[in-house]
Amino acid sequence: MAITRIITPSITDDAIDNTKLDLGDDYTFTGTVEGAGGDNNPAFQATMSGTQTITANTATKVQFDTESFDTNSAYDHTTNYRFTVPSGEDGKYFVNINLHTSASSSNNNGGVRFAPYVNGTQSSEVGILTRAFITSETRTNHVSGILTLSESDYVEVYVFLEDGTSVRASVSYGVSNFSMYKLIGV
Repeated sequence: MAITRIITPSITDDAIDNTKLDLGDDYTFTGTVEGAGGDNNPAFQATMSGTQTITANTATKVQFDTESFDTNSAYDHTTNYRFTVPSGEDGKYFVNINLHTSASSSNNNGGVRFAPYVNGTQSSEVGILTRAFITSETRTNHVSGILTLSESDYVEVYVFLEDGTSVRASVSYGVSNFSMYKLIGV
């Protein structure tokens, strides 16, 4: 019976230099590497399945009711239309909002504003977008930024139509979407 001895090499603290490992070569590692890389989860994107009418002079929550994806089941697309930070996932999040809006009147001098709200309050970390409607028009508006969130914080999107006693506006499906993902290494 032959005895086979397996020798497992180890990398010493000073092994990663140009004399022991060629940093230009590719290496295949087996096993588990901990503390490296990461992912941008939780992450989600939600869209709208139809058009939502916005009442003038009232902050209205935008109902993004269709999920494109939701890695942690943290976005409620059926009741509250909001993202809630899961347990152990506090940190910095990139938020992105696109709203396709249209006015129903050619004499509308008002504008539309929208922003993310954190725990029911307009975020002070991400700017507000305000655009005036000059005539009866349709346009896509965009706002994005970084939010610092704690476990159980929730984020929603609100839109506000300024002025317009007889003017109505709507947020249309198609290009309107709301997405967020956790930033790694920040």
